[in-house]
Amino acid sequence: MGLAGRTVVVAVSGGIAAYKACELVRLLVQNGAAVQVIMTAPQFAWLHPISELIVRIDQTLDEEAPDTPVDVDTILTQARRLVAPDQTEKPYAERYLMALQEVPDVVVAHGKVTAILKENPAKETLH
Repeated sequence: MGLAGRTVVVAVSGGIAAYKACELVRLLVQNGAAVQVIMTAPQFAWLHPISELIVRIDQTLDEEAPDTPVDVDTILTQARRLVAPDQTEKPYAERYLMALQEVPDVVVAHGKVTAILKENPAKETLH
């Protein structure tokens, strides 16, 4: 059953949910739902750059014939920056590196994303 035309509210209030919420939202959007994420704790604000990238990728993939060219290289560059954050990008870098040390699922996801990014080094624009 698809979720087209439905709105789903995802509330993230603490714990491991913050790390799992991005995947849940991606799956909901992929199945046609309009998703509103509510993060009730300020400590989750650091996840905003990842959420923005996921939304951007999902919206790009949903467009059958985009009005403007899609700059794939810009999306890949943003993803690379998120999985290898510069220490000056606080608090994101601090929290991301801490998650890599403390949450096994983050380590696995990090490895998968890093492998995909290594396979796609070329600059590309889709029309």
